[in-house]
Amino acid sequence: MEVGRQKTLLAHIGEAVKLSAEEVERIGQLAKQLHDKAVLPVVGAGASHDCGVRLAKEIAGDLFEAYKEMLAPETVDPNIPREDLARIADAIYLKDGTQSRVVKELGIPDPTVWLPAEEMGPHFCVYSVLARMVRERILVDAFGFNYDCGAEAALCSEGIATGDVKPGQQWIDRARIVADPATNTDFVMNKGSFTLFKANGCAAKYRELAIRDEPRAAETIVVRTEQINSWKESGWSLNQFRSRAENHILLLIGFAAEDPKFSVELRQVLKGVYKAAPKAEGPRVVAIDRAKQALEIDGLIRDGLNGSPPADGVVTRIRTEGSTSTAALSLLLTEMLALALSDPLEREGATLPSEVDARLALLTVSAPAMRRWSYLVDSGSGSLIQRANQIARRGYVPLTHVPEVSARSIVARRAVRQRLGQPEIESAEEAARDHGFLVDRRYGVAYMPIGIDHDTLTATCRPGSELEMVRSTLSDMCPPRLGCILVSGDGSELRGVNLQTGKEVSDGQFD
Repeated sequence: MEVGRQKTLLAHIGEAVKLSAEEVERIGQLAKQLHDKAVLPVVGAGASHDCGVRLAKEIAGDLFEAYKEMLAPETVDPNIPREDLARIADAIYLKDGTQSRVVKELGIPDPTVWLPAEEMGPHFCVYSVLARMVRERILVDAFGFNYDCGAEAALCSEGIATGDVKPGQQWIDRARIVADPATNTDFVMNKGSFTLFKANGCAAKYRELAIRDEPRAAETIVVRTEQINSWKESGWSLNQFRSRAENHILLLIGFAAEDPKFSVELRQVLKGVYKAAPKAEGPRVVAIDRAKQALEIDGLIRDGLNGSPPADGVVTRIRTEGSTSTAALSLLLTEMLALALSDPLEREGATLPSEVDARLALLTVSAPAMRRWSYLVDSGSGSLIQRANQIARRGYVPLTHVPEVSARSIVARRAVRQRLGQPEIESAEEAARDHGFLVDRRYGVAYMPIGIDHDTLTATCRPGSELEMVRSTLSDMCPPRLGCILVSGDGSELRGVNLQTGKEVSDGQFD
């Protein structure tokens, strides 16, 4: 683990500001292209960079040293590239004769090398954004090729469980991790769940399986050339990938397309697609990556257009050089949310800021904070299972769930800021301060606009078990030593309830 690579959401917003004006404009256009389309993220090693996980080339260096230690110096094959993970794994396998030795040298059995999800440490990453996209019903499935548990950690941090949990029906709050052939063939009802296919295996799943049968568990870790080639013929995830690649736009994230099993199979799928429907109606492959030049990705994008050049204004690639994939993906989600919320925002007479920092601050920081409170306070807003899951794991509440409430919250927030003499435009740093509350230190109070009507707010926040539930669930989300007031309505008439006492606060007490 390289903990120094882990960043907060606020830090990634700072990275998004570094994106060129051209890339920002292209991300906005890409959001329009993907709006209301079926999208399948294909996540490569670069996506785990922001989780603090070492990349394949770095791991290959350590594996090469392990290979050298197995042999006398004069017998080390000088033709094996130090950065070619598959070739080095082949060499170890030929020397030792077991996949178990290869997996051991990768460090997969060691939970201090490949950390379990609960020990990954708090951070925001590509998988965090994907988890939010799942909640917003932008995604249903994703494919990954990494062994680490960064995805599971991010899903959990955004409130999506990976265990045996009964899912809610209003939005997805459960994920199914499929990383081995046996799990892939389970008769599992997948309704209400997000599925992440870890096509190369998973460190945590390996350790779970190894308790009963280590050699069998070792075979789930795909790293050797023979394993890679066999995937193209009969790999357990092959049919799952084919079926989705046929009818989804593939979003390549941090994926160098150097893995031949992926590139070759995708090309075959695309040939079949265009044989059935020869006319390309838009790109079927788009990429977010750091590389200045990546011929393999360019080739896949071209194949995703049936060999034709993209039409003017069509975006096929976002380059994140000098920034992060997480920052670019966060901005993409922000633009997709802006499209989804445009009608209710217009009805409320609200406009979104155009500046990157302020736009991200509103739709990735302050609006999610307000929406979390409004969902828990409005006891009639969700099913019992959905609310129970949200209470247990908190996490992200989708802005598109009752979008009118999200729009009213945004309007009310601006009204409260105006009443407090604060600028209309709120920076990301301001939005993240004090857990999203708007603080008036003159009177020792903090306000959280939540966009629901006053009667609903007072019904929930009267002294009793419902108020206690809200307080206990989000107690660490309140600024300490301040009177915290939940503000109802759209801000046209500032009214609220003191969270600590359950007492109403009238308009005059906001001055």
